[in-house]
Amino acid sequence: MNTNRVRAFLEEMKPVVIDAGKKYVEPRFSGKPYEIDFEANPNDPANYVTATDRHISGIALARSREVFPGSYSEEDTKDRRYSGPISVWDPVDGTGGFVDELYESCGTLGVVLDEHDRPVGALAYAPETRCFMMADELGFIYFEIDGINQDIKEPADHIVAIQRTEAWNPKLDRFLEWFGKRRKVGVEVIEGGGPGSFGASFGRYDANLFSGTVGIGNWKEWDVAPLYVLLGSAGWNLSDLRGNKHTFNNYDPRYFNGFLATRLNHLGIMHEDIVRGIAEFTEIYRNELIAPGHGATNGTIMVTDQIYKDWKASERRAEWLELVKTIPSRERHRHLKRVRLV
Repeated sequence: MNTNRVRAFLEEMKPVVIDAGKKYVEPRFSGKPYEIDFEANPNDPANYVTATDRHISGIALARSREVFPGSYSEEDTKDRRYSGPISVWDPVDGTGGFVDELYESCGTLGVVLDEHDRPVGALAYAPETRCFMMADELGFIYFEIDGINQDIKEPADHIVAIQRTEAWNPKLDRFLEWFGKRRKVGVEVIEGGGPGSFGASFGRYDANLFSGTVGIGNWKEWDVAPLYVLLGSAGWNLSDLRGNKHTFNNYDPRYFNGFLATRLNHLGIMHEDIVRGIAEFTEIYRNELIAPGHGATNGTIMVTDQIYKDWKASERRAEWLELVKTIPSRERHRHLKRVRLV
């Protein structure tokens, strides 16, 4: 696909996505009233769909389909076509966090797939913190906060992992602590963000590991494909938790082995080291509940559905909600919770 065409499309979609975020998402975080109009069961986080999803999806797709007629979003999968080039959209990635008013947990993701179903361009916007990022497969990358161009932070001199705010995973903490002690390297966790907000704003973190382990099949191609471009263009190594590369524009959009991104080479830790570590950790703790009381499963660091219920009732979540009330929206990204594990 012509690279200039992809970049021109991203540039054209940038104000569309940002304007939609300002109109439909920011009010939720700024204290202004905005009704969450559920179009699905509001008591089932796995099936959250809000009017905001529909609005942003409609706005983005209207223009996208003029350029790439087969484009679709998470909210209209029944209309999917399987011939590229197309664009794919997740209008409010992290809807659970959006509904629960957990900061830095949602964003809009868009990706362009070429005629061979390869991700070749992507953008992401986190409305609450006004972080925007776009990139193409040739290494072009642009990152801004509140409209001001930013440099991308270098990775830390220890392992800094991003945890999902709306689905904190104590089993992943346990693995990282175990791995760090074995490699004699420090480990710190930043709690804040799913794939949408992380894809939009990873440039301001010194993070060097991001793992999507929220359930078996809960990660889908519209979560993963943009990160293959956004993180890949910044030198991250990418795979599922077993070390396999993802494929895209599949008949079934679900992935059953999560998502793993690393940039740990400067610490002498290869991506494959993390993959092998996860496999070894899983085997060692195969018959042990590695996070009792947190929807735990034997060995695996994948999150069960029960962990959502545990998280909802946890003191940890209550702390987040109280903190949100005391910090102005534009300042919340400065107060992400950082926990030193090793």
